Amino acid sequence: IESKDPLGKPEDKTDVLQLLGNLGLESKDAIPLILKVLGDKNEKYQNRSAALNALVKIGVDVKELLPVLNSILKDENSY
Repeated sequence: IESKDPLGKPEDKTDVLQLLGNLGLESKDAIPLILKVLGDKNEKYQNRSAALNALVKIGVDVKELLPVLNSILKDENSY
């Protein structure tokens, strides 16, 4: 069974994340998905970067963002 990614094909994910960020608050329902991309160690750097930018543009609550960022900073392979 093939798993469908709600953000589309892997090659389109960066574009989708950028679009969500450009929509700003209209994309607030996508915050959990975007946080998942940001925190996923297996995601491409470009997708994780686009996810962080989208979250900033949407205006995510820092309380939601800090645990994910903290986890990334503790992972030596994240950067």
